[in-house]
Order: sequence, then C-alpha cells, then structure tokens
Amino acid sequence: MQTTRLLFRNKSASEFKKTKLLLAMLIELTFEAGMVASGATLPLVELITAIDLFLIFQILFTLQTV
Repeated sequence: MQTTRLLFRNKSASEFKKTKLLLAMLIELTFEAGMVASGATLPLVELITAIDLFLIFQILFTLQTV
C-alpha cells in the first residue's frame, strides 16, 4: 500500500528519475505481492495434505479391522 502511495507522490523529479523510480517500485510491489500470495497458499496446501493423509489412514485402519 505504501509503495503504491509513493508511486504517485513523487512529482518533482526529472522524467528519467521518475521512470526509474516507478520501475523500481513496481518491481518491488510485484515481489511483495508474490510473497504474500505464496505465504497464503502454503498453509492451504498443508491443510489439504493433512486431510488427505487422515482419510488415507482412516481407510487403511477400516480395511484392517474387516
């Protein structure tokens, strides 16, 4: 959020500096967004894996008792 605000705040720099700053901030924002997305996805994958393993063990246990 702060990066987006800074992108529009810098009005006094030369055109080259503005472009350079804009590209640098967009690259940083892209990395930050990717890190947030991967950080949110990992617990979901772990949860799905844990549920799958629980169901597999439950089925195996049921088959052994029959």
